[in-house]
Amino acid sequence: MKHLQSSEIKKIAVTKSCVTEETFMSVRYHVLSPFIAIKPLEDGYKIVTIPSGCTIEIFGEVQRSGLVDVAFEGETVAVFMRDIDGRTERVD
Repeated sequence: MKHLQSSEIKKIAVTKSCVTEETFMSVRYHVLSPFIAIKPLEDGYKIVTIPSGCTIEIFGEVQRSGLVDVAFEGETVAVFMRDIDGRTERVD
């Protein structure tokens, strides 16, 4: 299995006739004030706090509302886009 750099993730789609591969860049954000996230578990989910001072990363297309998946401490959690908009700053 090929390891991807932290700045990219590949999406592979397999259909009956072909295989396509797309590369999505990631967007990193510095957390200015804490907010909650939803961490999926095998038997449900757990609410966790994303603390101020850390960095989170969104892979793929950035949605403008609702829940989005982000990388946090090596795991994927779901956060509300409004929290990213209001409690973080983009890291270039």
